[in-house]
Amino acid sequence: MWNDDFEECRDIDYRIPRRHRCLWQPPHTGWIKLNFSGKVHDKNSPAGFGGIFRNEFEDRMVVYSGNLGEADTTVASVEGLRQGLRCLQYMPPVKRLVVE
Repeated sequence: MWNDDFEECRDIDYRIPRRHRCLWQPPHTGWIKLNFSGKVHDKNSPAGFGGIFRNEFEDRMVVYSGNLGEADTTVASVEGLRQGLRCLQYMPPVKRLVVE
């Protein structure tokens, strides 16, 4: 009976999402952009995070990174964002921030 309930799902065409090429775009004039990420290679290597602040001229203002030990990609990404936001307290005042 269970198989009969899901019989119609057999004909669904499953597709792997296509990769899109992403090119970094500078923020609008007067804005600062924070790009961050978190990464896990495998369970034998530590998770890590990093980020970069840039202005509209593509100047690197702050670059940061770190290791987390054992963590998943979501935790590593959130830590990348958290550490980026912590960097703001050591920078000249940022009034307009784009986060990607």
